[in-house]
Amino acid sequence: RCGWFDHFGVCHHYSPAERIAQAAHHLLSTGASINFYMFVGGTNFGFMNGANYNSSGSYQPTITSYDYSAPISEEGVLTQKWFEIRKILKEFSNNTLTATSESSLPEVKTADYGTIDLPQSISLLDDNTLSLLSIPRTMHQTLTMEELGQSYGFILYDTWVPNTGGTLDVVDVRDRGVVFAHGQKLGTVSRQGIEMGSSSIHIPQFSGAGELVKIRILIENLGRINYGTLMEDDRKGITRGILFNGMFLTNITMWPLPLFPSQVNSLLSSMTNSATPQAPAFLHGEFGICFSFPFLSYPIFISHGLNRLTNSLSVIEGLPRDTILHCQEWTKGVVYVNDRNIGRY
Repeated sequence: RCGWFDHFGVCHHYSPAERIAQAAHHLLSTGASINFYMFVGGTNFGFMNGANYNSSGSYQPTITSYDYSAPISEEGVLTQKWFEIRKILKEFSNNTLTATSESSLPEVKTADYGTIDLPQSISLLDDNTLSLLSIPRTMHQTLTMEELGQSYGFILYDTWVPNTGGTLDVVDVRDRGVVFAHGQKLGTVSRQGIEMGSSSIHIPQFSGAGELVKIRILIENLGRINYGTLMEDDRKGITRGILFNGMFLTNITMWPLPLFPSQVNSLLSSMTNSATPQAPAFLHGEFGICFSFPFLSYPIFISHGLNRLTNSLSVIEGLPRDTILHCQEWTKGVVYVNDRNIGRY
């Protein structure tokens, strides 16, 4: 095993090249056959990341990256591990392994495109936004994504509670929920580390809100279990209901939000320029690349966006290059680039 995949909330797994080379050398010296897993890293694009569920009842969603600390990295770079393995294989192939000069190896060219502004936004919880994305359904109990004909994405649950203050219990949340009351974010509930349990949020009494307070719970499907137990019973959403002060709530309105790229694009004409968008929200920006070919006397411009250019061009020689999107100062969400859901952060 060359490495391991990563779960949300844990550190990146890394295995030293020397350890992998030593293990390979030991096995081959005994005459054993081997394979390397994974030999090439990859990416879990969109909502296809998956999750583990272990015997202790821990739900572990996998991140978008499937780099795996592999000899060939997620972005296609030959790592030191690759070169060490090549040495071992050459030794045990009686030097019949074709030597490859480093100068002939493919180079992954990258570029820094600077900061991309995201000046346009629209709130997800705005009624007009929801009407563009979903058709609601109201029932006396919570339904799962699957019962509403949905497989991936998010789902929003709306209900009302007396404005007395109390405890809200989201029973068996799958997989992560953000709780809002009277338009204010109160906290999150999560399945991670909880086995078939309930997560509680304190609801304060709101001055001037009237007799009832609107509760909104935005649930994210963090990834379907593809290893371990519960693979056959991994319904998403709120599977057992919502309680307020120990009583099950009824009259629940549910908004399925699969967030297909076409749905997200439908919001662009309704977005406005806002310095402080109300979260959760959709943010939109664009960047362009001006590049030239050696056999052309004029540059070619490519705009990576759908509406209007918001920052200066990045000029590079040759074809567009790979780049990395840094999300360190962001919180939680999904990134779309040119009509493609490239994954979660």
